[in-house]
This record gives sequence, structure tokens and C-alpha cells, in this order.
Amino acid sequence: MVLVELANLFKSQVRAQDNVTRWGGEEFLFILPQTPLGNAIELANKLHSSVREIKIKHQDHTILLTVSMGISELGPEQNISDAIHIADKCLYQAKTLGKDQVFPNTDKA
Repeated sequence: MVLVELANLFKSQVRAQDNVTRWGGEEFLFILPQTPLGNAIELANKLHSSVREIKIKHQDHTILLTVSMGISELGPEQNISDAIHIADKCLYQAKTLGKDQVFPNTDKA
């Protein structure tokens, strides 16, 4: 139920040329072609707020969601694997700092 809800949210908030895929068990990877870092951060903050508004009813419980996000921009001298690795490090930094937040690659921000 949570994955379906998240997939619907992500699909409604990204552009047609963007790619969102499940990455591992609990992670999603967003590829945003021709998107400056500032715009990616803006989208991440918007998604973060939207995820926090989701309330999923299951049996007698309401499930509230949180999300941690790491962001990186693909530089001209990088390959996609490098950018994903940096975004993953940023994700873990967001989790280390208390979870439920967006953490961009501040070297480029």
C-alpha cells in the first residue's frame, strides 16, 4: 500500500522526461535530465512535504510516512555511477542527521 501511494505521488509530481525507479528495498532513484541542482532540491523539498501529508489507513491504524533524500548533480567529468554514489552518501548523511529530511551534495549547491 505504501509503495503504491508513493509511486502515485512521484508520478504526479515529476515531468514526463524524468525517471523514477525503485532502487533496492526501501529506496527510489530519480533521474532528472537537464535539471540544475537547485531545481532538483526544490522538487525534493516539494516531494518531502507531500510524503509527510500521506496518511494510509490499514486495519485500525493510520500509517504516517517520512522520507530522507540525498541529492547529487551529474557533473561533466562524472559518470552516472559516481553521481549515484554521491547521492547515496548524501542520503546516509540525511539519515545520520536525524532522518526525514533532504540532504543535497553541498559541494555543488
